[in-house]
Amino acid sequence: QWYQRRVRKQWYQRRVRVQTRKLLSDTLFQMGGSYKVRQVFRDEGYYELLKQYDQWEEEDDARERIQNVIYLIIQDDGEVDLRREGELPDGWETLEIGGS
Repeated sequence: QWYQRRVRKQWYQRRVRVQTRKLLSDTLFQMGGSYKVRQVFRDEGYYELLKQYDQWEEEDDARERIQNVIYLIIQDDGEVDLRREGELPDGWETLEIGGS
């Protein structure tokens, strides 16, 4: 029994870590929509770091997400709108603009 609990715990920890890596990859991808942010990524060496991470990652979905970030970092064509048509970022529906 103790072995089964240990295996389940390890599986759960691995699963949570994969979800965290996917979330971080998605966050970097969204941030990379700005040319200035992509420039910071380049200047700070994110490309080299993420290439190493890409080689290490075993989960296909997480690997694909980080490859999207890497591809975005090498883009040099100004601002990139990463939202789908008609999609607003969370919280913007209630965002009040102006002093009213």
